[in-house]
Amino acid sequence: MARMYKSTRCTCTFLLFTAILLVDGCKSKNEDIEYRKPVFSVCENVKFEILSDELVGLNRINDFFLHDDKLFVLAYDGTDKKYLHWYNLSGECLGSSLDYGRGPNDLLIPYSSSYDGESSLLRVYDGSSLFLRSIDLDKTGNPSTVVEAIPLENESSPQKIIYWDKRRLEAFAPSPIDGAITDPRFVLLGKTGDTLSVLDGYPGGISRQKLGWIYNVSSYLELSPDHSKFAAAGAHGEILETFSIEKDRISRISAGYYLAPEFDVVTNQGYFFWDFNDKSVFGFSDLFVDDSYVFLVEDGETNPNVESETVANSRVVIFDWECHPIKKIQTDYTIRRIFYESGDNNLYAVVCDADSRTLFGRFHLDL
Repeated sequence: MARMYKSTRCTCTFLLFTAILLVDGCKSKNEDIEYRKPVFSVCENVKFEILSDELVGLNRINDFFLHDDKLFVLAYDGTDKKYLHWYNLSGECLGSSLDYGRGPNDLLIPYSSSYDGESSLLRVYDGSSLFLRSIDLDKTGNPSTVVEAIPLENESSPQKIIYWDKRRLEAFAPSPIDGAITDPRFVLLGKTGDTLSVLDGYPGGISRQKLGWIYNVSSYLELSPDHSKFAAAGAHGEILETFSIEKDRISRISAGYYLAPEFDVVTNQGYFFWDFNDKSVFGFSDLFVDDSYVFLVEDGETNPNVESETVANSRVVIFDWECHPIKKIQTDYTIRRIFYESGDNNLYAVVCDADSRTLFGRFHLDL
């Protein structure tokens, strides 16, 4: 299965659904990084409790979380042309909002989003229409749910933006065409747009062009609820990074290098592709964090070219913020998105069954 990129257009749609992985160091040799699979002292097998019937109409799911005993999904629904949908814990849809469009109260393409339970806000970076939008989840019954829309017409084009009270974290990526780097990897901005901190650096042993594919297409970035740190991971191989942003300074906390990213970049008639090879392994397919732990959906033992008896993307692996492995959980469904609610010790998920039906599920998780 190949992925394509047109060499004459740097804003191809593969850049529309991106998240950024920041990694330590600017090294040049494979031996500078030693990859080791994490060893978990606790391994469990669990079965999901399915909460819903099939969720029909939801396309790419950009975000998923629990708020006020409701499950919220940020995903485009081609039926009603809305992006934000909320359900009760039995899977009954209670409402939808956030129209597809370019207006201040609409959403065109969400590049990134972050849920803030303390303020009851969902903040979305629409990288296509260049808006930052804040949505009050306690006013979802009101047709106008966008309480703030910040235009970014004169900005550069970050691959991901996470913003909160008076702060904005921007992430950029190398070009997947030639690996060209035009911006810092990470920038922390103040309320007036002033630069507070910058972080740069890439992992060793990976070409810049491949870094562009990893960061533009298949990586994840999440901010902790207390806004003091963030974690990053990607689908190619398994690399987990954690960072601090305390005192308005971005600094590295730790890094875990578990599986090297292995794939090919090929060209044909002006198009660039990435494709699997015999060493390719899909790593992480979703990322969630709280103030104590990092949760990842993992498929790191399955080569895409080799059939496996294990359901794809059906494991949840948990680390602390020092990247120490805590727990590995094998489930019985393919997992698309996760959210851990420490208040009731449940991990909620959007899952797919063997017939590719999308469902809500959960299981109890003590940490």
